[in-house]
Amino acid sequence: MKKNIVLIILMICLKLSVFAQNSLTVANSIMRNNDVINKQQVEYIDPGERGMNAVWDFRNTEVLSKAYHVEYSRDSDSTIYAIEPKFMNLYQMHGDTLVQTVYQDAVTLMTYHKTIPELKFPFGFGDTLSGDYKGSGHYSRHNAIQTRGSILVEADGKGMLILTDKDTLINVLRIHTLKTSSFGLEKDSVVHDSTKCLLKVEEYYKWYARGYRYPVFETHSEGYYDGTDQLTCNRTAFRTLPDSLRLLVDSINMNIARNDSSLAKAEQASIIDYTVTNTGQNVKIDYTLKQQATISAVISDVMGVVYQHASRSDNAGSGYSITLNINNLRHGGYVLYLNVNGKVYSHKITVS
Repeated sequence: MKKNIVLIILMICLKLSVFAQNSLTVANSIMRNNDVINKQQVEYIDPGERGMNAVWDFRNTEVLSKAYHVEYSRDSDSTIYAIEPKFMNLYQMHGDTLVQTVYQDAVTLMTYHKTIPELKFPFGFGDTLSGDYKGSGHYSRHNAIQTRGSILVEADGKGMLILTDKDTLINVLRIHTLKTSSFGLEKDSVVHDSTKCLLKVEEYYKWYARGYRYPVFETHSEGYYDGTDQLTCNRTAFRTLPDSLRLLVDSINMNIARNDSSLAKAEQASIIDYTVTNTGQNVKIDYTLKQQATISAVISDVMGVVYQHASRSDNAGSGYSITLNINNLRHGGYVLYLNVNGKVYSHKITVS
């Protein structure tokens, strides 16, 4: 009987146990002076599930712009400038917390007298951050604006992120941010108690892959409401491909990625030696174990539909094998997945 892709997803996600916890720290995640990030603006996509062992498949997202550049800089008082194409945010570190102090675009300047807590360090799966903020400023130089609101930040998911056909990232941490605020705009230079305020709701999801300083995927949504009536709603998303982030001279994250890769290879090499034989009728896996292990073998098509599945547990030793029948499969390409104590191997299988 065909099974869906969930089985393969569970097998692959078990591989996360090989690596250290993906936790955001000041050393590996804070914005750095003179970093320029080359993002791609893409079509908004539903951010998907939360929780452990999540799988986010964003391969089919349409690219809207390949040239969305974000530049970071820092001044003498450690203010961090995040300069995007149409606006700029200013940040500072207050103790272990990154806070936003200013927002500015072509017509708006907003200073947060009670700063917005954006992220604290370290920050790992299950961690939360919340707080209130207040700000005031002006629009078009003479119209007063004022806002007050609350923010909730939660590391609500970890798992595997598929960006493109060649970019599958494991040990990914998702950060969810929800901001709700009142927003008042006055025609003169002062916002009065009688000024009508709108409700502003902002929601952000950011995916951080271990070994990369900046998010590899982001979704943004922003809406204004007059009571229960929605006035506007804007949504967008961005991806930053790993190849682009590897161009940054970031020795800290390069070392993290290198150490994780070495650990994964050492772990994989330490348990099993095996060979795969395709007779055209069967696929046979002959293997030797260096320690006790549970082995699961799955044959699926490229869409993740499972056609054959077998598993067994064996002690350290040689002469073991698993055989999967492929005689009834249609001609074409398939994938053999082996899960050995949570460590996953894959091989292409051709049925002719």
